[in-house]
Amino acid sequence: MDKRIFLSTSLPKSIYKTLSGPTAFLCKNSDLTSARWTKEENLHLTLYFLGNVKEELIPELIEELNKNLNEIKSFNLKFEKITFAPENNRARMIWAQFHVNENFKRLYAKIKQVSKKFTCADNEKNKNLDLIPHITLARLKTPIKNSQTILNQPQIPDLKVDHFNLMESQLDKNGPTYKNLAIFKLSLR
Repeated sequence: MDKRIFLSTSLPKSIYKTLSGPTAFLCKNSDLTSARWTKEENLHLTLYFLGNVKEELIPELIEELNKNLNEIKSFNLKFEKITFAPENNRARMIWAQFHVNENFKRLYAKIKQVSKKFTCADNEKNKNLDLIPHITLARLKTPIKNSQTILNQPQIPDLKVDHFNLMESQLDKNGPTYKNLAIFKLSLR
């Protein structure tokens, strides 16, 4: 049996309230009635989406991540913007996007290298969005043209990435449910 797997980092409580629901960043004239907002308890910074992984390979994946990522140091990510994603005329999500820095690129490259042997070829279709650290705030039932709606930009503090989680995503009609499979601590500076 396959499980839908991704790597993420949890958020400090101070960021949850700023990002949960549309009030902080939608302008008064915005019309996003087709948006399904991410529940506060589901907010997380996505580091890497593996996609479908065979259940029997998950213990080996955890072992490989532990073995190969223990030298990665913790780092901060700076907030960039609230944006539609992908940034084209067929956006289907709203993201809180963070700047890519060298530390993130190093972590991403290591995760990608380790996870390559555990993922299916079908998982490659969305890889063009991978190298963007982001928090998915909403999914849109109907694609939107980015120019149709202006998004306010709240103040969001730097996000410390000192750990990451291996998560399972179970999809149903009420939205995703996440299950934490493992936690990995990054080394302190």
